[in-house]
Amino acid sequence: MTTSPDTPGAQPAIPGARFDAFTGAELRPGNGAGEERRESFALQTGEPVFSFNMVSSLMPLASGTAPQTYRWALALGILVPVLAGLFGFLAFAFVAAALVVPAIYVVYMYDVNEWEDQPVPVVIGTIVAAAALGVGFTFLWHAGILGDTLKAGDLGDGVGVDWRTLLTLVLLVPVVGLLLQHVGPLFLSTRPQFDDLIDALTFGVAAGAAFAAAETIVVNRALFSSFGHIDDADAGFWVSLVLSAAIVKPIVYGAATGIALAGFSGIGSGYEGFKRGYWRGLAEAVLALVVFQGGLYAASQVDGRTGAILGLVWGALVAAALIIRLRYLLHFAVIEAALESARAGTVLKDSAVGTAHCPTCEMPLLGGANFCVACGTSVRAGSKVTRTRNRTDDADPATSVPLPGQPAPRDNSKTVLVVGSVVAVIALGGLVGQAAAAAASEELKPPTAPIEVAPEVGAGPETEPAPDPADVPGPTPDDEVSEGAAPSSFLGSGGLQALGATFTTDLDTDTDSDVTEPPTDGGDVTEPPVDGGDTGAGVVEVGAGIGFLLPDGWQETFNDGSGFAVAGSQKGEFAVQLTTGANAEGLITANLEALQSIGIQDLEITEPEALALPTSSLVSAHRLFYRGLLASQQGGAIPVEGVAFYFVRQDGMGVTAFGLYNQGAMENDQQLIDDYNLMINTLVSTL
Repeated sequence: MTTSPDTPGAQPAIPGARFDAFTGAELRPGNGAGEERRESFALQTGEPVFSFNMVSSLMPLASGTAPQTYRWALALGILVPVLAGLFGFLAFAFVAAALVVPAIYVVYMYDVNEWEDQPVPVVIGTIVAAAALGVGFTFLWHAGILGDTLKAGDLGDGVGVDWRTLLTLVLLVPVVGLLLQHVGPLFLSTRPQFDDLIDALTFGVAAGAAFAAAETIVVNRALFSSFGHIDDADAGFWVSLVLSAAIVKPIVYGAATGIALAGFSGIGSGYEGFKRGYWRGLAEAVLALVVFQGGLYAASQVDGRTGAILGLVWGALVAAALIIRLRYLLHFAVIEAALESARAGTVLKDSAVGTAHCPTCEMPLLGGANFCVACGTSVRAGSKVTRTRNRTDDADPATSVPLPGQPAPRDNSKTVLVVGSVVAVIALGGLVGQAAAAAASEELKPPTAPIEVAPEVGAGPETEPAPDPADVPGPTPDDEVSEGAAPSSFLGSGGLQALGATFTTDLDTDTDSDVTEPPTDGGDVTEPPVDGGDTGAGVVEVGAGIGFLLPDGWQETFNDGSGFAVAGSQKGEFAVQLTTGANAEGLITANLEALQSIGIQDLEITEPEALALPTSSLVSAHRLFYRGLLASQQGGAIPVEGVAFYFVRQDGMGVTAFGLYNQGAMENDQQLIDDYNLMINTLVSTL
């Protein structure tokens, strides 16, 4: 027999043993110590340390019962919200998705008795406290700081960066959120029965998952009003968001919090507190969350389904990195604690006493052993019941253990019970969410935003109707009409109140018009005449001599210099697109496709309405109103609506102008109405 020089204090190895019973070192065939143990995870030896396994990483004590139980629970739990999302039951999907990991974790902590027969303080200190703090904080930044509204840049494709949104999502949310997730677990980790590293890590994961669940529900609370269900759901878009809410976000939040709290607890008996290990773990957690949120923000700048999928992939990569880091932390913490104990000649709290058995293979353990010599599993991998049994002397009459050499039977009978309970809780939560959405939903009504194009708003010749398309330069002008006619009114009356159309989603999408760069030789845009003298915040030049005035509080957020420009404020956005060789049908179809591509789901529109020509330089003018649901992984679901105008000039130039704002924003905001009327009417004056 030999003693490894790399494991001071170790006892002589047993012939044929694969692992040292006291240090966990993997032994060579000649009974000498091998290289650093990396191919056998100390808490689930059938897996390598470098492995992406969510169950054995986030629920390391499951190895003593049946890890497949939690794998089945996780798989079926995720399937429930995914199916709901595929069929358009969004309220059901997001509530169910939010509950997947917290529900599994509560059952897991009960199964391994991680709360030491004190379920009330543990559940309150982890799940309840984190969820309550998550609700309050998410309301603060989502509805308070960001105003629960559209931000400059929601029209996508490089429209620009709203710095308040960026700093809130990428700095405030991850840093403050992480600290709030600490509150309950930190308190529990200072108590003697919960001062172990795995206890702290478990509580951290539970708190992070509960916080993520609260955030998911709060940012998607709009689903519980008018959008509990949508027809013809975009499967790729919604499944990406549901998967992110169900598995990616809770893993990222939970693993990050667990890593930080593991440093607080430390590897030995008692907790280390706010020392070097904690600050290093906290820095790692903050960095991971900032990288996660920053990637989601970048992905949100990409249109619709593509952006959602990119965000999901990015989140999955961050989650994978955190899980691997967590496994290394668990593995080497257990190994290092055993080594320190061996050097000091002390016995760890969970070392085997009397007749004890491995929590994984159930082979007998040596007296004072920290690892199984057969499979190498740490005694710490057992549940609280198993560890209590193993560290209790045989003289204790209350202890009942299998006879030496006879493995204790593995109980897999509760797999169906555990999986069924988890799926039932998830499904019940989804049903409650869907029922709330159904009770709160109202029949969609046409919006009442009075955005009108004033008659005779622009300069141009007045003629008989021109042929479609007309030859450039168009019909002969009528000398009796002034070319400098100013708008008689910027605020029309009636709006949709006079529109008797009903909402429809079956617009013919066939078009033969192509979007090309418009001519750019139309000269500079000059400020059109405006009644009242206030020139606003400046002029946006779209191209070809076409532009519009910016109201106060608005800014140009994007302009590609060749026919597409966007202006934004904290209340909404306004965009103008120029198209050559256009007709009204083509403009409408292209605009609706663009709205869907930026992520507006369940798009509903009014029948396009032909307008009186505001200037005789136009051959057609149409307007429609639309509404839908703008969703993202960070901002949640926001009900939006807007108005779109489509103009075709005599020279074949098509102009699409559309506004996007929160649903109901126009009802009590006269300033927003005035802003949109200013932009659309000054735009028409340049046509």
